[in-house]
Amino acid sequence: MSMCQHLPSSPGRQPELAGVVFDLDGVLVSTEHLHYAAWKQMAEEEHLPFGPHLSGKLRGVSRPVSLRIIFDSAGLPPPDDALSARLCDRKNELYLQLIRNLGPSDLFPGVRELLLELRRRKVLCAVASASRNCLIVLERTGLLPLLDAVIDGNAFARSKPDPQCFQLALERLRLDPNRCVGVEDAAVGIEAIHRAGMAALGIGPDAEGADVRVGSLAEVSPEMLHDVLRRFGPVYAKTPQAGVPQ
Repeated sequence: MSMCQHLPSSPGRQPELAGVVFDLDGVLVSTEHLHYAAWKQMAEEEHLPFGPHLSGKLRGVSRPVSLRIIFDSAGLPPPDDALSARLCDRKNELYLQLIRNLGPSDLFPGVRELLLELRRRKVLCAVASASRNCLIVLERTGLLPLLDAVIDGNAFARSKPDPQCFQLALERLRLDPNRCVGVEDAAVGIEAIHRAGMAALGIGPDAEGADVRVGSLAEVSPEMLHDVLRRFGPVYAKTPQAGVPQ
């Protein structure tokens, strides 16, 4: 993974697109159904109610937060630390079994082509994901060599909509948020992008609050990302939490 010098924008000029920070699941790779299946099996083993209504609520948040959502949906008090750790470990065990056969064919259409074109134009790319298995997924799908930074769930403590993961990605890229665009498929992720000081491109119907929303990355070009930055970047440039990892 490459590093880059800090690139501030010049006063009075529209900043050029210098970086893009992507979420992983539901944006680059089709793994949400595997997360859902792992949570569902864990819930069935523990006799916890679980259904499709929970799918969107679990998107983009950490395992412990997801587990609390499942318990809350069942009308149960939050699990204690020991129970939470045991059930989260079981979910992860099931998920790791399911991703054994993951490969490049599990990438969404247009993902590899977009990353290659951004790389050709010297636009840095990062992934910021709550998944602790992010590196495994990126390796198996062949995306890791195309990225300049990866922030996974092992690197931060506060789940989206807290901006911590995106702030860490910007810090790793050594870029100002007003030169970058974040890409997400969930409302909590869109909020986190904005709180990190970036404009947000949303993927799919659940990316509520995005500045621009499309169906998939197959519709996205570097020109579109630059246009999102030009039109909406200044709105978030003065966000109080922008660019300040905590």
